[in-house]
Amino acid sequence: MSHQPYESWLLSDEPLDEENQQTLQTHLETCESCRALSNALHNVNGTFAQNPAPTPKPGFTKRWQTRLAIYRQEHQQRKMWLLTIGLFSVAGLIILALFFLNIGSINWIYEISQVFANVSVFASKISWLINTMESLVRAFPILLPILIVFGLGSLSLFAALIVTWISSMLKIYKFPKEGVSVR
Repeated sequence: MSHQPYESWLLSDEPLDEENQQTLQTHLETCESCRALSNALHNVNGTFAQNPAPTPKPGFTKRWQTRLAIYRQEHQQRKMWLLTIGLFSVAGLIILALFFLNIGSINWIYEISQVFANVSVFASKISWLINTMESLVRAFPILLPILIVFGLGSLSLFAALIVTWISSMLKIYKFPKEGVSVR
C-alpha cells in the first residue's frame, strides 16, 4: 500500500485544507504504519514542547569569542611558519640546483685557499686590534692628563655655546609687553 501523500502531510508543517485533513484521518484509521508515524511525531513534538531549549552558561559567548580569537591567531602563526619553511626550502633547492649545475666549473683548490686566506686576514686584524689596545693601556697614564684638560675644555666650551645660543634665542623671540603693539 502506498503511504504517499500521507507521510508527506504528516511530516509537513503546513496546515492541510478540510478535504485533505479528512482524507488523512480516514487513512490513519485504516493504516497501522501511518498511525504509528503520527503517534511518534506527536510524542516528539510534545517532548520538545515540554522541555525548553537548553541555555548556555553565563559568559559562553565571551569564552567562545576568546577561544576563536586564540584559534585564529594560532592558525595564522602556523600558516606563517609553513610559509617561512616553504620559502627557505625553495631557496635551498635553488641553491642546490645552482651548485650542481656549476660543480664542474668550480676550482676547489682555489676556493679552499681563499677560505684559509680569509681566516688568516681575520686573525691578523684581531692581532692588530689586541696590540693597539695594549699600547693604549700602556700609554694611558701619559694620556690621562691630556684627556682631562681637553675634555674639561671641550665641556666648558660646549656649555658656553649652549648658554650663548639660549640667550640669543630669548632676545630674538622676546615676547612684547602687554599693551605694546608690534608692527
